[in-house]
Amino acid sequence: MENDELKQIEAELSAAEEALEGEPAPEVAAEAATEPEPLNNAEHVQAVISTAVTVLTPMFPSLQKVYTPEVTKALADATVPLANKYQVNVLGWMQRWAEEIAFATIAIPVGMSTYGAIMHDLKAKEQNAPPPDDVGGGPAPAPAEPKQDEPAASEKVHKLKLRDTE
Repeated sequence: MENDELKQIEAELSAAEEALEGEPAPEVAAEAATEPEPLNNAEHVQAVISTAVTVLTPMFPSLQKVYTPEVTKALADATVPLANKYQVNVLGWMQRWAEEIAFATIAIPVGMSTYGAIMHDLKAKEQNAPPPDDVGGGPAPAPAEPKQDEPAASEKVHKLKLRDTE
């Protein structure tokens, strides 16, 4: 056996003797004192829930009534043991996808507002109602008048139909 292997065996033997005497070996005591921290804590999970509610509230205002600080804390407290059981690191997930989450916090509300504005405009167009002043920038322009020496569009269509039937 080499000298290093002998030293390692002696250290292990010494640790075993100390353990039998009731005092843990220094290496064993250090390992026991540094138990791994859980992956998640309630504050991290609560931050994720609060972020989701903040992003979705412009589209669904009632969420603020449902997800009160007390509810988000209770939900976070219940989520932590489950996330830790399945080794889901919520804070790591937030850090890994930080840029995407930041984009979503802006893009989702803007996208939903855009969709609402377009749907409003389409509905107003169906009902022949003018758009509101704050959407679209004012009244629609009047249709162009045909030039005096140029026939109206209906006359052009009529002439084309006559020509096609000949």
